[in-house]
Amino acid sequence: MGSKRNVTKVGVLGARGKVGSEVCRAVEETDDLELVARVDVDDSLEDLVAAGVEAVLDFTPDVVMGNLEFCIGHGIHAVVGTTGFDEARLDTLRGWLAGSAGTVC
Repeated sequence: MGSKRNVTKVGVLGARGKVGSEVCRAVEETDDLELVARVDVDDSLEDLVAAGVEAVLDFTPDVVMGNLEFCIGHGIHAVVGTTGFDEARLDTLRGWLAGSAGTVC
């Protein structure tokens, strides 16, 4: 009798974009990840909560900060594949993450 594998429920933000669609495919091919939410421009971030998302992969350059604020506020881990993070954005994230288990790299 084997041990049960932990599977992380993942959502992709920017899921219908060029990179986001490839990320969705990669998540689906990974044994320890389950793609439970594909969110794009006309979708609600509440879909992440409804799907029980534990972690998001974000590829949304124009709305990334709002997405991160939502995720942090709902205890959803985020990995961002968007460029353009300057010190002001990083300082904002650090403020949102103060007192939480999150990390800004």
